Amino acid sequence: MAARRQLPKPLEDLRRLRRWPRDVPIPKPGPYSSHARWTYKEEETIRRYYPQYGAAYVARMLGRSRNAVQLRARHIGLERLCRLWTKPEIALVKKHYDRMPLDELAALLGRSAKAVTLRASALGLTVVPRLWSAEEIEQVRLLYRKVPAATIAKRLGRPAKSVMVQAQKLGLSRSVKPVTTAMVRTIMKKIGRVNIEKIAAEIGIGAARVTNIARANGYDGESWFHRNWERREDTYLRQHYRRMPIGEIAQKLERTPKAVLHRLDALGLPRSERHQPQRVRWTKKQDDLLRRNYRTLPVAELAAMLSRTPHAVRNRLKLLRLLRLDVPRTSARAWTAKEDATMRRLYGERGCRKRLAERLGRSVPSINGRASKLGLMKPAAKRDA
Repeated sequence: MAARRQLPKPLEDLRRLRRWPRDVPIPKPGPYSSHARWTYKEEETIRRYYPQYGAAYVARMLGRSRNAVQLRARHIGLERLCRLWTKPEIALVKKHYDRMPLDELAALLGRSAKAVTLRASALGLTVVPRLWSAEEIEQVRLLYRKVPAATIAKRLGRPAKSVMVQAQKLGLSRSVKPVTTAMVRTIMKKIGRVNIEKIAAEIGIGAARVTNIARANGYDGESWFHRNWERREDTYLRQHYRRMPIGEIAQKLERTPKAVLHRLDALGLPRSERHQPQRVRWTKKQDDLLRRNYRTLPVAELAAMLSRTPHAVRNRLKLLRLLRLDVPRTSARAWTAKEDATMRRLYGERGCRKRLAERLGRSVPSINGRASKLGLMKPAAKRDA
């Protein structure tokens, strides 16, 4: 009797975690089929696998979306059975719920974050707030008056709101920039002619404070958020609304696009005649270029070659049924030995993922994937005494 072929450990763990029987293969990605009619064979596949393994499993086999599989299952009268929690899974929740990020724990269990939260609530578990260390408090005390709260939060690996609350507890406040004669002269010279937000950015104070200073010095015009429309602006609208995009008109008039749309309605200018970007039809030559290169070139490069957006290229690939789930990714940048050494040295510290992503010029999911390949595990968050 031939020995059973040994699977790699990640696949074996996945099979055990999802309780797949040995005679059920891990699904291979099927051909992408968007807006295609459902066949009897596909419905039989849903009847066989959906009640036990769910929509994601079947969607991967059939090359369809999860929503499409769920709707079809409901249409043929199938309901998804709830996956019961096992004792090892409950033990993992009890051990890691207050020490590991919720998304990581959900990925480890192969469940959604909401399901993990509900199970932890049923077990009476709550997340213990991370205490502030003496070093962190000293950092806030030294930097809060000079550095924005978001920058301090990024450095400490905490939310900006948490930094602001801690600064309030320490009795810290930011110094208010004093009003000088030069500032008042600049405001009164430009108020009414230049956008107040631009004046505020030039001086280095808030727009509301600019308005208050102007009113205190005799300005009686409209405030920065209620500026009346002038005759020259209405004339400009009537001349250009058929030929220019709304965003460009708003930029020229130093208004928001929403304000321009409201003014067009108030002037009674018909919506049907407003400028609409023209859609450029796809040619046979462009489709042939996509068919030749979609497996080897990334979407962004294809978009640059065709002078189109990546979103438009993806939609065209879907319509041509060229976008497959099993197409290898070629746009990924290879990891170097130096980057791996940096990962081994720094991974595991508090807030290391974001810092590594910024330092190496990569995304956080890329950092997580490389750490998994290198066998690096993030230790439990240390609590301060």
